[in-house]
Amino acid sequence: MWLAIVLLIADRNREATEILQIVVFTVFFAGDHQLVGLLRQKYSVPGFILESSPPYTEWKERPAGTHFSGHAVYQFDGVIYVFSRTIDGATQGTMVYIYADGKLTPYCALPSGGDCSYPAAVRVGDGMLVSFYSSHEGATNVYTANV
Repeated sequence: MWLAIVLLIADRNREATEILQIVVFTVFFAGDHQLVGLLRQKYSVPGFILESSPPYTEWKERPAGTHFSGHAVYQFDGVIYVFSRTIDGATQGTMVYIYADGKLTPYCALPSGGDCSYPAAVRVGDGMLVSFYSSHEGATNVYTANV
């Protein structure tokens, strides 16, 4: 799979130095064996969504409409949740999206701001317990939220 991802990036007509600017590429399976990649580039807002179907040799790429940073993907009860730091002008925060039918839809914003990201989620009853870090109260701390 790594070779395919490297070739995919090379096919985007980028110089080798630009390829090294890729910070995070998160891959997950959506319905019908579709492979989805969320791409964050170091100096790019927004991120990109890449999609491929078996045999995963051709990819479609499009802007995600949001910035990806420190993102993670979790699936509970068939719902795909994408967690990511988001940038809206000068404001930053950690946002939870639902990924369905190739689209990201905002689900909720976590109480966060400033330097924040790297969420993790576990299923608890009908909800999720989410941990993340944030500096919205001054010092950077680790927080949990029931979602």
